[in-house]
Amino acid sequence: MWQFDVDTQLETEELASLRVLVVQGQTVHRERIKFELHQAGVSHIEDAANGLRALSLMRTQAFDLLIVDLVMPQLNGIQLLDLAAGMCADMRILVAGDADAALLRAARQFALTRNLRIHDCVPHPLREGLLVEVLRASLDDVAARRAPPARTPPSVSAPLRRTACGPLDMASLLSLDCLRIAYQPKMSLQTNRLTGVEALARLHHPDQGLLTPDAFMADVAAQGVMTDLTHRMLAQAATEQAAWARNGSCTAVSVNVPAPVVEGPGAVERIIDVVRRSGSQPEAITLEITETAPIVDRHAFYRAAAGLRLAGFGLAIDDVGTGHNSLDLLVNGPFTELKVDRSFVCRANACAASRAVLEACTRLGSELGMTVTAEGVASTADLAQAALAGCHEVQGHLISAALPGDAIPRLIGRRLW
Repeated sequence: MWQFDVDTQLETEELASLRVLVVQGQTVHRERIKFELHQAGVSHIEDAANGLRALSLMRTQAFDLLIVDLVMPQLNGIQLLDLAAGMCADMRILVAGDADAALLRAARQFALTRNLRIHDCVPHPLREGLLVEVLRASLDDVAARRAPPARTPPSVSAPLRRTACGPLDMASLLSLDCLRIAYQPKMSLQTNRLTGVEALARLHHPDQGLLTPDAFMADVAAQGVMTDLTHRMLAQAATEQAAWARNGSCTAVSVNVPAPVVEGPGAVERIIDVVRRSGSQPEAITLEITETAPIVDRHAFYRAAAGLRLAGFGLAIDDVGTGHNSLDLLVNGPFTELKVDRSFVCRANACAASRAVLEACTRLGSELGMTVTAEGVASTADLAQAALAGCHEVQGHLISAALPGDAIPRLIGRRLW
């Protein structure tokens, strides 16, 4: 029997005050979890054998932690979470039940779509240490709710904004040269050195400050200025790349390009012209075909993609596994790089299914002769999984945050750690 490691008397008191609801259809699981919670020092424990009873308890009491089964009579776990989503805002949730791995994964995704504080979805028997983990996380949640809001000193500059207040007039903002670029470094797992950078769009709004893409990309798409934004991104990134090269710090730059932008008449010639007018060359630029919008005309897309490759551009298929692109496009498109979406990379260490996707994408990309890049590497565990899967390159906050252009030359030729 595991024992909860209590470092201080304060933690013991906090554990005793945690309010836990255990909802399990099978008595043996319900009683085992309650017993281990009592052993850990939790005093306030309610239990239910079905979803209806649990829903009744949640309507009359507040809980810090919910340990819920999926397979239950009268009201199953998914139905319970759906009905009780409004009551679960501050509650950490551990799904523990006799369900197959696919159903547990689906339950996790459902909980995330309902903005629930999902901790994990696991089968019985619970792995050793899991209740320790979830109890500590619940204590952290309680502490965070009790902490007074942080006060920002008046002298601190405005932080990077992630949301905008109302629609933005994107055509006007772009015409006013409000577009900014930050560059996220990519490193080789073989050499531990910089291999290139990805250009990330920012918008300097005169009233709202510096905005990230989630604050303005919906307006870009709705107002039909995606091509204009893409060309401006290409021009700025290519200009900066050319300046680095003139100073002896040559590095490749990747720029996101939605598939519909390259499908139109004359798109290839326009992209080549934008890059060359900026002083750079196509060989120094990789175009990352994003999966955010579907390919409308596959014939036009393949013609354009081939034309861009023949001109010297690298082509990356971005965010593989999450968007509109298909295996047909991956296999038949003239791509030089495959980028595995961050959602699989960041969960590979804890989730066997995500790890399998990471490994499968890496193996497929490698066999097709592509460079495989793991996106969103934020921890040493993420890095280890990317390396074990056989990825060639990595990018993410563990490697470096996005940097201004003048910081990039200092990284070239250096080991990043």
